[in-house]
Amino acid sequence: MSNIKNNNFQFLKLKTNNDEYWDFFLDNESYDTYSFYNGVMYDGCLRAYIDVSQYDCVDEGTINSLEQYQWEYANSIKHTLYNIGYTGFDNGLLHFRKDRILNKDFIELYKNSKYLIDGNKSLKLHIVTGSTLVYEYPLTVEDFQIKLNGGFYQGFFKTECDKYQVLPSVLEQGDTWAYEFVLKKTEHEKESTKTLNDKYPENKGIFFYIGTRAENKWIYLYDENYVDNCFTLSYDDYIEGGELDVKTYKLNSFLDMSMDDLEDWEDSAIDDYITNNYYSPLLYKPSQFDKIVTIDEINNLHQSIQHCDIPNKLSKCDFFGDDYLSDISEFNGDCLDNYLSDDIDISDFVYETYDSFTIGKYEEYLDTDNKFLLFDRTCNGFNVKNWEDDISVRYIKEKNTFNENLFLLMNRTCTGYNVNTIHELKKQYKKEYNLYGDLYNNALAFRITDDGAIGYKYLIQDCDSDTPYKIKEGYSKNNIIPNDKWCVIHVKIYAQYETMQLRFYVNGNLVFVTDPMPKLNLRVLNDVMEKQETVPFNISIGGGTQGLCDVILPNYMIEPYRVYPLEKHFAGTFIGYFKSFKFYDCDIEHMNIVNNFKFEMGNLDLN
Repeated sequence: MSNIKNNNFQFLKLKTNNDEYWDFFLDNESYDTYSFYNGVMYDGCLRAYIDVSQYDCVDEGTINSLEQYQWEYANSIKHTLYNIGYTGFDNGLLHFRKDRILNKDFIELYKNSKYLIDGNKSLKLHIVTGSTLVYEYPLTVEDFQIKLNGGFYQGFFKTECDKYQVLPSVLEQGDTWAYEFVLKKTEHEKESTKTLNDKYPENKGIFFYIGTRAENKWIYLYDENYVDNCFTLSYDDYIEGGELDVKTYKLNSFLDMSMDDLEDWEDSAIDDYITNNYYSPLLYKPSQFDKIVTIDEINNLHQSIQHCDIPNKLSKCDFFGDDYLSDISEFNGDCLDNYLSDDIDISDFVYETYDSFTIGKYEEYLDTDNKFLLFDRTCNGFNVKNWEDDISVRYIKEKNTFNENLFLLMNRTCTGYNVNTIHELKKQYKKEYNLYGDLYNNALAFRITDDGAIGYKYLIQDCDSDTPYKIKEGYSKNNIIPNDKWCVIHVKIYAQYETMQLRFYVNGNLVFVTDPMPKLNLRVLNDVMEKQETVPFNISIGGGTQGLCDVILPNYMIEPYRVYPLEKHFAGTFIGYFKSFKFYDCDIEHMNIVNNFKFEMGNLDLN
């Protein structure tokens, strides 16, 4: 023990050697790797780093990881997502105003929108919004922080693994993932009463989420037991008596109206009608006329006034694209023809993906070049004469519970089934989609309660009850997170063979350790990949996820009424300020966690 200070090392490290027997010994060989605070954050296995005080991390509507910190196996091939319109409007990756769009324009956006993956390997998150106008997401980007008051950011880190993946998605045995946040819990004055927290106060305080951002939205079409109890109005319908409940009002619905009625309106009513005062009392006068107007703007008014005379005072036309009238006098007869055209009926419109999968059918497919399956199977099938190398054929079929042996069923008796009659048997078996099977171990959130406790919410399978799932939840003691003070939160996920454990650190101190729980299993939904672009493999910062509460269905005038698990348990947001986010894919030693805390506190003097 006389040489314990050899070479003047003042800090020694204890290690446990269990190679042949248990023993403790003093070791200074790894001193250089055990860094003490030197004013620099730890970046040894840093795979994503977003710091909104840095110019490169904040763009219009997005926050982005710095390019110098990337996962070593990241892959991003420049390519286009051709089916993003079917999913991208649900959380604000794409935008339109539900009350300011025609059917024909909606179809163009829904069916033909595209999203370019530009080859960048950095994590990118966008501001969450919605197109239904049911919820609001207040969020303000400030100098070195983002004020969160009901809004949050969300983005995907993986699509098809051979084309785009910027973070690991499989938590293997022995892996450690670590997430670090710089947050300040602050009770802002409310900017809206239509936030996710207002509907689900029990989810308030969720500041991080990873998993699938929504259930499979096509369950509304796959489920034969689904009955639409929402009414809609076509452009030639009206309501008898003029009654309309504003709470069940369906945007972009149309009612008949004559120009005589329009001329009876006061000028102020016209102003309300063509701006944003949707429900001005001047527009609702049953004693004046018995057909009230539910459309939002003059662009849609053309549905029901095609045969009217336009007053001479409408003398000019100077608006295009997304511009809207602020004065009825701006509308003249010269430009009227551009607005008085018939809209289209979308009640029976058939939507297909880029590769011809039918939206609304629960399908599966097989791509094959197997000659046994392909040769002479149809009148014009392949044979040795017309076969070419590198040919691949896609078989598509609708999924159902039919699993009988066709070899035994077909043409074995005089009344047996054949290719023309087997569908009569198959249709007795219903389509079946296990929506909950997509969610087990695929939805994890971190949350801070109003009492200052920090913890998690996790959706897992429940095999011991009649319900198909349960939410596993746990929290530290109260008052761990103070109000109006910056905190550095570090959360580790330790993975074993089938389980994982979470450890929460606040300002360098370990404050909460969970029991082992089923391991996180990030994955795609059980459906064709083209119908779920950007839905699985999501990360949210500043909030959880919307689930299907802001979903846009093929009939965009209908608001879904079902509440599924992700909306019920994870639709909530953090109220306060956000500065930075880090993701590590290794086990960071405690001293480095402390170093990061000191770095963040000292870097901008946040205290």
